[in-house]
Amino acid sequence: MLLIDGYNLLFCRTRISRDELTAAREALIERIAKYCKVSGLRATVIFDHTKGPPVYGIQSRRRLGSIEVRYTSQGVTADDEITGMVAGSNDRTAYTVVTTDRAIADAARKRHFEGIDSLGFHGEMDRVL
Repeated sequence: MLLIDGYNLLFCRTRISRDELTAAREALIERIAKYCKVSGLRATVIFDHTKGPPVYGIQSRRRLGSIEVRYTSQGVTADDEITGMVAGSNDRTAYTVVTTDRAIADAARKRHFEGIDSLGFHGEMDRVL
């Protein structure tokens, strides 16, 4: 399963204004869903709540095909949630972590999880799609 640092992936290739954020985030989610469908993979994409949807009327978790999209709780960063998921798994094949965040990448490596940097993952999606 891919474990994706959502905003890290979103912002690694381009600058996005606040006005464009929602549309850009949704386009990325759709692209990941298409990639997973074609490649037969599953993914969990985690976004910080601070840039996420408003608390009211939007779910903090949702499914789109074989991906789950999560927004962290207030006071919890995506980094916290991803490193917690990695630390809480005894199966080092459970996740391939997608991020260029050094702390997350280091935590994944320490637990012997595979990793791919965000730019490399964009390249992989470009190749497949």
